[in-house]
Amino acid sequence: MEKKLLNWLKANTGRIFSSPRKKTFGSRAQDFKIIEINEERKQVIIQFVESQRIGLPLTFSMFDRALMFMINKES
Repeated sequence: MEKKLLNWLKANTGRIFSSPRKKTFGSRAQDFKIIEINEERKQVIIQFVESQRIGLPLTFSMFDRALMFMINKES
């Protein structure tokens, strides 16, 4: 994962975010919080605000794919 993004995720652990899907697609998407960054497992753990459960881990490769998609889209 890109170091700048990894540092941003670490700096924003515990902060609540509004899902961009609300604004972009007008869908009912839940706000979420970054719970933990596990560098050993290469995972970002999130929790949806309205839920007691931890969400499925997001792998670093998911962020890499999203960044590549955005970079290629700009070209």
